[in-house]
Parts: sequence; C-alpha cells; structure tokens
Amino acid sequence: ESEKIYVERFGPDIDGKVYITLLNDTTTKQSGKVRLDPLRFFAREFQDSTELISGKAQEARAGIEITLEPQQAEVIELKLGPRP
Repeated sequence: ESEKIYVERFGPDIDGKVYITLLNDTTTKQSGKVRLDPLRFFAREFQDSTELISGKAQEARAGIEITLEPQQAEVIELKLGPRP
C-alpha cells in the first residue's frame, strides 16, 4: 500500500513457498500492508509468514503489516495453505 516501499515477489517454489523482498529506499520510516491475493496463488490461502533476517513470524492470511526504517530491507517467506 505504500508507494515508497519497493516490493518484489518470487515463487511459489516446489514446496509451495513464496518469497517477498521489501525495501524502504527513503530517509524516513515507512509503514504499509502487503496485500495477498489467493487467486494469484492457485486459489490457496497463505498460512503464515516468517521474516528471514530477524526470524519474526506472523499470520499472513489477508496481508502482512510492515514497518521499515530508512534504507531497511526485509525478506519474507510465505507458506501456502493446503490445495483445495
């Protein structure tokens, strides 16, 4: 939702994991929400997410709330739920 945070998506891989990289390339703190659309991922919802640098986990069903400090990057691993 924030135009000042760069977002890139990779996957899903063979294990059903999707990776998202986030970058705040500004000089101020930025907050927003990464919205997750299950239809883009074979109608499968996400179960949870883990930020791979810090290890922080959170539920990821509808989206992920993010806050990034200036010049901060994050790498998030999303796990897809079971196939319908």
